Amino acid sequence: MDTGLTITVSGKAFPVHLETHPKEWDKATFTLHLGEENDVSADSFRQLEQKVADLRLVRFELPFTNRIGQDGMVTGFHATNGNMLIRWASGKTEQTYSSSNINDAMPRLSDEDKAELRKLIADVRDAQKAWNDFVSARQFESVRDAADEARRLAGGLSA
Repeated sequence: MDTGLTITVSGKAFPVHLETHPKEWDKATFTLHLGEENDVSADSFRQLEQKVADLRLVRFELPFTNRIGQDGMVTGFHATNGNMLIRWASGKTEQTYSSSNINDAMPRLSDEDKAELRKLIADVRDAQKAWNDFVSARQFESVRDAADEARRLAGGLSA
């Protein structure tokens, strides 16, 4: 619910909202919606003012390609939890803490580099399949059964 109050952050006035909790109707928080999933909340208007007093809103974009060739863009940081805000080429957006799911991202790749990356990924998959096929064709059905048979052939009990 819009309170009719505003707080100015980086020279721009933002409306203050009062949001109630569905299961605890007697509890409410004062919230600023700063855009790009940047919400700042506090238990009181004064606390909210203090939380945003030193905030500086800046716009930036960091284009990247992840290890499987997907393009994304870091568009900012969440105002209260510090999570990175990601927009994927598909249009999907997400928050990620630290660099958890993009820790091996690279600067945005050229089309030529993406083609090389796709080839390398295919080569890795082919090599993984060949390795799995090689091992599967030779592995014991049961190591326990093979060990029991080896013990039996050796004459009985193992020391």
